[in-house]
Order: sequence, then C-alpha cells, then structure tokens
Amino acid sequence: MHGILGLVRDGSNGEVSSTYVHKSDLSRSEKNSYPLTLIKLMIRYAEDLVWANKLTKAGAVFNFTLTLTEGRSDATELRKGKCL
Repeated sequence: MHGILGLVRDGSNGEVSSTYVHKSDLSRSEKNSYPLTLIKLMIRYAEDLVWANKLTKAGAVFNFTLTLTEGRSDATELRKGKCL
C-alpha cells in the first residue's frame, strides 16, 4: 500500500509567512533591458483595459511604459504613438 504524505508548512491553505516580492525603483540600465516588443505588447494590453473600462489599471500600465521609454533613443517613435 502506497500513500502520499502532505507536509504542513507555511504556504499551505493559502497562508504566507512572508513575501519575496519587494517594491523598488528600476535603474536606467534595468529599464533599457526591456525589449521594445514587450513594451508595445504592454501598451496594447493597456488599450484593451481602456476598452474594458478598467481605467485605473490602464493608467498604471501606460505610466509604467512611459517611464520605461524615457531617455531611450530606440523608443522615440513609440513615445509619439507612431509605431503601434
């Protein structure tokens, strides 16, 4: 006869003792590491949120993508809304 023994520890039943996600600011080099294709996809997602009338979340996504493209020479057209 075989059985499976489940361990009871933090994380069981939806409990979390601490989180590993911490909020911090991105450095310029970290912002530059986001591929332009991903940023375009994020903007498209924000547009979908606008159509779904989820304006607060859409605004947060738009603001995040705006900060990612600041100072990037490869994102000039994207910031002007010309290459979507």
